[in-house]
Amino acid sequence: MDCLIGENGMVQESDISQLPYLQAVLKETFRLHPAAPFLVPRKAEADMEVLGFMVPKDTQVLVNVWTIGRDPRVWENPTRFEPERFLGKETDVKGRDYELTPFGGGRRICPGLPLAVVTVLLMLASLLYFFDWKLPNGVASEDLDMDETFAIISSQLTSYGSRMEEERIPFGSKTEENPRMSTVETTDRSRLAN
Repeated sequence: MDCLIGENGMVQESDISQLPYLQAVLKETFRLHPAAPFLVPRKAEADMEVLGFMVPKDTQVLVNVWTIGRDPRVWENPTRFEPERFLGKETDVKGRDYELTPFGGGRRICPGLPLAVVTVLLMLASLLYFFDWKLPNGVASEDLDMDETFAIISSQLTSYGSRMEEERIPFGSKTEENPRMSTVETTDRSRLAN
């Protein structure tokens, strides 16, 4: 990214087309984690048969994009995060490729799709460009628990925002190690819970 954007530049929308791996990361994220598990409900306009099932007229129909994104008949290693599966392929999230439809498709595609995709790509590219990311001392990436679980959070047990205030480096401040911008490290939350 440094070669593409330069040392003191800003990430522009025109830069995104030259970052195919970043685009693949976004597609893989939308495949595994769509904004909602189901598309907006539709109503069958006539009696029809879908995959051997009879769907009577006026039945509410839901498309389960979460399941489509994890279907082993469509995706190899469907539960693994592998952005490389999208490199060199024309698959997109614009509703033309029905194995990847996190925003719907056809006439009823989400009207916010272009804004959502560009915003997320610019945000992610800016975070990657302006900060050097690293794990805390002694932690290897293999040690991270990346298992997904369902949870509902009703409230925070501890307010740690005020404690983090003193450790925060203002956005855009320069450091000796990185004259471009500040370095971000993962906060040790176990220390904050005390």
